[in-house]
Amino acid sequence: MNRKELREKQWEVITDIEKSKTFADRKKLIEKLETLEARGDKAKGIATPTQLLAIFTVTEYRQLSKKLTDTEIAEDMGISRSALIEFKRKNGLSKRQKVAT
Repeated sequence: MNRKELREKQWEVITDIEKSKTFADRKKLIEKLETLEARGDKAKGIATPTQLLAIFTVTEYRQLSKKLTDTEIAEDMGISRSALIEFKRKNGLSKRQKVAT
């Protein structure tokens, strides 16, 4: 997604947030907006560690874990090891579970 498309998508989500009637819908849309902003910031090279973690995928983790330890992955992303462990827990990747290749 290029920057123009990203900006248009962000405005669509903002409009949807303004129109949403329930707290739950608004919360989901805000999370979607934060993800879009994180992708844009990553493309610009200014994403924060929290933003990087928000858009970090299981596939990316699996690729990195073939070469690096969890501590090294966390250091490279600029996040705490405990934040990476929480990511793994939320995504069903336990420490004792061997990562599928």
